[in-house]
Amino acid sequence: MHESIATTLGLGRGTSFIFNKSLSALSPHVRDGVNSILIGTVFDLTRRVFGTLWSWFSRTFTTTATFESGNEAFDWISEWLEKQPGYSTCREFDVVARPRVRTMSSGIVPPGMRGMLNNESKPPLAVKDGSLAHYPPSHDTLHWMFYGSRLIRVKRSRMAMSADHGPSYNIEKISLTLFTFSPTALQELIEKAAQEHRARDLAEIQINIGDQYGNWKRLSSKPHRGFGSVVLEPEVKRKLLDDANDFLANERWYADRGIPYRRGYLLYGTPGSGKSSSIHALASELRLDIYVVPLSLKTIDDSVLADLISSTPDRCILLYEDIDAAFVDRLATPGPEQQTTNARGETTNSSGVTLSGLLNTIDGVQAQEGRLLFATTNHPERLDQALSRPGRMDVKIEYFHSTQWQAEQLFRLFYPLGQETEKSSLDKHAQEFASAVPEQKLSVAQLQGYLMRYKGQPEQAAQNVAKWIEEELAKQN
Repeated sequence: MHESIATTLGLGRGTSFIFNKSLSALSPHVRDGVNSILIGTVFDLTRRVFGTLWSWFSRTFTTTATFESGNEAFDWISEWLEKQPGYSTCREFDVVARPRVRTMSSGIVPPGMRGMLNNESKPPLAVKDGSLAHYPPSHDTLHWMFYGSRLIRVKRSRMAMSADHGPSYNIEKISLTLFTFSPTALQELIEKAAQEHRARDLAEIQINIGDQYGNWKRLSSKPHRGFGSVVLEPEVKRKLLDDANDFLANERWYADRGIPYRRGYLLYGTPGSGKSSSIHALASELRLDIYVVPLSLKTIDDSVLADLISSTPDRCILLYEDIDAAFVDRLATPGPEQQTTNARGETTNSSGVTLSGLLNTIDGVQAQEGRLLFATTNHPERLDQALSRPGRMDVKIEYFHSTQWQAEQLFRLFYPLGQETEKSSLDKHAQEFASAVPEQKLSVAQLQGYLMRYKGQPEQAAQNVAKWIEEELAKQN
């Protein structure tokens, strides 16, 4: 045994002879102990050598990147991996159901978002093959796949995080290791994933919502909507679009004069008059994503709000919808758990955000520049004057119930002209419908709901509208 140990240690012939003679002189028990120590030493040295070699190999021939949930780059690589054939062939995988409805994965539309979501919205990561689930590798397991001729190792992990308020939450990580001689190959792969992700985004408006931990989550994607599809008085649309375009085109003008590059819009007026639709259409026209701050959630406090605002892109639409539902006048006497009624008549607890905290995110040191800030309310009289003053809300646009002109335009949108021979008939029905609508008594949303009953039936819609209007007005009295 000791001869083989001497050989393994690489001792010379003379040294080996002395080594073997020395061991032979020892008693069997001592000799066995020495052999055990030497064998352990040999194995430990071997392990260290191989560890050093693997460490050198990893530094030289592999590149690793880590992606953490809550960061947009995590979405890039998640979508890219899901499209790779080798990613779904693992034998240990998680089953992740795709959303069944076009809302958040929880199935709940957050307060203030019902006006932004409609049947055109679709969940993020929707696929065309109609599959009901996707199958990523299980957490804390290594998955191997090829990208072209290069070997990739993927590891997904999940880490539980505690929060100062609310329940604990999980952070997911994806570690991507590429076996390659090129140190930039993985960066090129990431850039490709980002370009594919953003190319898809260009075809849609992405609606994101803040959570109680200060992260933005993708809520839905909506197809671009032409500004002409919003039935508003022409001067209202022109004022909104021209002002937004002027702001985005004059960043240098603001910088040269030392004026903060920010613009705030307050859209107020009757429910169902098109405030949310205007924002969606404007976002489509300007190719800007929408970031919704759910102020009505009590779990959103000043620090969370500051984190959300600081992580918004330079160019985006930041939306405080139904802002009156989150705040009452600061002169009002606060109760132990103040309740307010939002724009849709829903009773909610007041927000965990203070007025001063909100004002700091609008024009304080925390405020971001380059974004369009929109706030909507059905009750402008409930807003504190400090919130609605110029410099915070620079443009104020009031929305009213439908005019007869809007009613006619809405009718024509529902029943587009098919053949030239239909023009006179369509004009007649459109005018008949509009003339029956009283000025500024019914909302555009109410008229749209009525026309939805008569898809492809313009004549019946025009003939029956008078009776329907009579019933609606009776309900309001």
